[in-house]
Amino acid sequence: MQSNLSLDQFGRWSGGVAAAAVAVTPEELSARFTAAASELLGSDRAYVGFYRRDITSLTIDDAGPDRWNRDYDARLYRQDPFFQRFASTRQDFLLPLSALRNGDFQRTPYYREFFGPSDSFDEITGVFNLDRLTAGYVTFLRRNG
Repeated sequence: MQSNLSLDQFGRWSGGVAAAAVAVTPEELSARFTAAASELLGSDRAYVGFYRRDITSLTIDDAGPDRWNRDYDARLYRQDPFFQRFASTRQDFLLPLSALRNGDFQRTPYYREFFGPSDSFDEITGVFNLDRLTAGYVTFLRRNG
């Protein structure tokens, strides 16, 4: 298998992961990790957070308080196909949204209230279980335009 990843890109990724590992705050960790990961994936935006089976999700706002993330964490996360997959299995996964959405995705409340207004056209999310109640997630979005 050939890779289009240059040695410089791999170095920036590795350095970013190392910097994230020694971050002092969750916001620093998120900012460092998403910057490094975006180098590899070419995403427009990346988010890091936690899903919980017993309480609300938590998206880490690496650039300061974000109303969009708070609304997601307060009420919309349960409609997210990635959260629904997390809630239904204990397996880790890394999937594109297209693998989870059904044919009527554009008619769902989640699409109308969150995904559609985000002006995104592509999303990949990895969900990695940390214990029986908690998983860390990282989401990469590409936006229209």
